[in-house]
Amino acid sequence: GARLADRVEPVRAYGVATALVGVAILACAGAWARLLPQAGAAAAWGLGLLPAAFGGNEAFRMTVALVEAGLLVLVPTVLMGVSFPFAGRAFARDPTEVGRRLGAASALNTLGCTLGPLLCAFWWLPSFGVEAAVAICGSLSVAVGAVLLATTTRPAARGAVLVATLAVLAVAWTRPPGVLVAGTGHLAGGRLLHAEEDVGGSVAVLEVETGGERCRQLKVGTTSMITDAFACRRYTRLLGHLPALLHGAPRDALVVCLGSGMTLSAVAAHPDVERIDCVELSRAVVRAAGRFFREANGGVLDDPRVRVVVDDGRTHLLHGRKAYDLIALEPPPPSDDGVAALYSREFYELCRARLRDGGMVAQWIPYHCVTLEQARSLLATVRAVFPDATLWELFDGREYAVIGRRDGGPVPIERLAARFAEPRVRAHLDAVGIRSLEDLFACHVLGPDGLAAFTAGAPLVTDDRPGIGYDLAARDAMPLAFSWASQARIQEAGLATAAHATPAARWIAFPDDAAAAAFEARLAPVRDAAEMHRLALRLCTLRAAQHPEVFAARYVSPVTLDPTNPYYRYAERRGVYARARMRREREGGGW
Repeated sequence: GARLADRVEPVRAYGVATALVGVAILACAGAWARLLPQAGAAAAWGLGLLPAAFGGNEAFRMTVALVEAGLLVLVPTVLMGVSFPFAGRAFARDPTEVGRRLGAASALNTLGCTLGPLLCAFWWLPSFGVEAAVAICGSLSVAVGAVLLATTTRPAARGAVLVATLAVLAVAWTRPPGVLVAGTGHLAGGRLLHAEEDVGGSVAVLEVETGGERCRQLKVGTTSMITDAFACRRYTRLLGHLPALLHGAPRDALVVCLGSGMTLSAVAAHPDVERIDCVELSRAVVRAAGRFFREANGGVLDDPRVRVVVDDGRTHLLHGRKAYDLIALEPPPPSDDGVAALYSREFYELCRARLRDGGMVAQWIPYHCVTLEQARSLLATVRAVFPDATLWELFDGREYAVIGRRDGGPVPIERLAARFAEPRVRAHLDAVGIRSLEDLFACHVLGPDGLAAFTAGAPLVTDDRPGIGYDLAARDAMPLAFSWASQARIQEAGLATAAHATPAARWIAFPDDAAAAAFEARLAPVRDAAEMHRLALRLCTLRAAQHPEVFAARYVSPVTLDPTNPYYRYAERRGVYARARMRREREGGGW
């Protein structure tokens, strides 16, 4: 750049270089969005050539991301560096004032380097999104370059400069909205229905196929937050209904993280809940939930009892003074950046401080997103603050909820039955296979004693030493979370958990021993069907050599035991029981 600056008219050259910076910003962003899926496919192919010890690991994926970012900014930043010598020559035409003018050029350059990040980070990106911010940066550079060229070219050539400038700006500002976000590889695999950006990142809604059903998927950045498929409907509804039912008489509720709004709708299905705050970090997620998941959440955002607060959930609890009867937590997976703050001991202490006596907190624990040791740490952390905590299985050994309670005793069976019989509550739960209190309590896995045994010796998640979000083994498991291969790891974790299983009787207050015995008699066959479903999942994924006890166990199809249950019918349609039968015959020596 310095050599060229000595040979070329400096102001004109500086104008050309500045305009090229703008063109490079616009062109590289467009090319990056279109080439990223192909680059990702090439990286995956290359990764497949590596030894198994390296395959699929997070460190490699982070390296690929750094290379992608370098390709995006390399050309514009090189051109920016090349343009500075031209700026120096343009300023310092008088040899007697070289020092002063070069100092002024350097000062302006430093001022631009300071203002640029401030403008982008605190104004353009939050207000307009990545696409508009890129267009603004590129357009400003092109416009400044055009002005410099216009002042140094012949009048006859100025028209050509103007036409070329307008053409570049037209391309920058007339592209279809969402083209950059839609072109990135993490939105592949479905039909894009919506793409939007806000300060929290890119938000997209896709139509995808999972488990043999068409559904809508909400993605924030590269993370699939939730779908409206049966599996997600079941676990989100249980996550909202369990604490509301077990509390007995909640009036004020807080839901942290909106997502699709299905957990919020479960809490709102209880008519005695008078006020519900829902804290969501992203306005774009709120808009997506209201527009694209209305059928799944029943239009809950229109409920006058619901108040949506766009804020960080922990900040809301830290600075608020409102007391709640229940808090339902459905944050992103623990491996996501920064999410550990919603799984830490300090956070649960904050939740406990905001709960009234008898108040409950329900935390989502995704076994498919963590290792067994991480699951033990997550549960141990809740138990450290809520010693009376219990663990409930929500879906297929993949989704669990740990429920902590601030003081309080068991709920009378009559009150539980009356709350369960509320029409909206009953309809919500019927649709996902929870048709009675017995179905609900068949989801219970660990009581306080069992949870204490399962988590003994596990390190706690704390703010200063989270232990989650930085574990490459857990992050490596995420891309395979919905594969049959990954199910083996999940079911082995479920076996380790079930080894400490304890009854749920302490949650219920019965009027007498006869009523307790009658409930247990009704619960036994329901629990048997649930155990057979868990056994089928283990038969599908585990190996007889490693787990002979699984293949030696008595098995009866859950559909035989409970033929009308939608949960088991869904598993049957997915081929779970057919696969279990095949593997039992092949590896277990008979049916």
